[in-house]
Amino acid sequence: MRFFEVRGNEYETGYQVGEYFKERLQSEAEKYEKVLEKESTLDFVKGLEEKLKKAYPALLQEAYGRADGSGMSRYATLLMYSPEFFKKQDGCTTAMLRKPDGSLLFAHNEDDPAFDLGNVAVVKYVYPGGRWIVGYTVAEKLLGSTWAYNSDGMVFSSNFIAPGITDINNVSRYYMVRDALDSKDIGDLLKRLARMKVATPFSFNAVDSKTGEAVNVEKDVEKIYVTWIGEKYARSNHFTSAPYAPVPTTGNTMFRYWKANDLLSQLDPKTADIFALRGILDFEGPDYMHTINLSTLTNDTKTKPVTVCNLAFDQKTGRIYFRDYIGHEEFAWDYNEFRPNC
Repeated sequence: MRFFEVRGNEYETGYQVGEYFKERLQSEAEKYEKVLEKESTLDFVKGLEEKLKKAYPALLQEAYGRADGSGMSRYATLLMYSPEFFKKQDGCTTAMLRKPDGSLLFAHNEDDPAFDLGNVAVVKYVYPGGRWIVGYTVAEKLLGSTWAYNSDGMVFSSNFIAPGITDINNVSRYYMVRDALDSKDIGDLLKRLARMKVATPFSFNAVDSKTGEAVNVEKDVEKIYVTWIGEKYARSNHFTSAPYAPVPTTGNTMFRYWKANDLLSQLDPKTADIFALRGILDFEGPDYMHTINLSTLTNDTKTKPVTVCNLAFDQKTGRIYFRDYIGHEEFAWDYNEFRPNC
């Protein structure tokens, strides 16, 4: 796994990341350019561009930077960062446990068959003024679509939700979750997620390491549904809030939700540590439909999602733990240091 740092404004950091993933993105460019040959698709992208100029101008510059750094056209890049257009889905599982002293343990599995060592990296984005975000960065996605944490002490993970409704006339979830990474606290986060409509639903988890507050937000096309985290919480990729719960889904999201909560119920908050919580997400059953950790060794990435990494955070110690299941490595570092070591 590659760890590196980029510096500058949104365009400049986007450009550096685009340069890093240049080979991968150029190999993807043709399929997006081909789709853009349809006038209706080009009109869609132009309309999206105008929406982003108004709603997320800095993030539009970030997307432009990715395009210019990689050599992809800007329109092909904007189309790539519109997963709703291609009905792209992915899966993840998140678990949280609150200790008797109020501190929180947090763990997140990221599942996606399209990830490999050629299109992922852990990147620290340092912006003017010293603000920063560390996140699992994917060439074909904007930051925030997996996990990240920032200099304001906010830790995040994102879970796709199999949608009951899709409206591609709204901005992509990729831009909304990227914007959420700039949140300074839970209140700021909720304002960002509630302020406008989104193309497809998603779930967003956040921990404020300054206060110990934690929430899960289910965002449908128009509204948000907020769950404040008490002692124990786990979720996967379907709605758990009315009026949608549960939306019929494919894959093993219902099993992952049930099994994660079942195993979580057996943990004693007095004695459980971050490794016990992470152990829940290590669970492997007899087949794809009955497992949480979708092993890269036993699952075919061409036909099923796999668990590509795990991010775990211990609020009390301020330690980050990262498992890379693609490269089969483990790393740990202090929240404010970003010095990964095996």
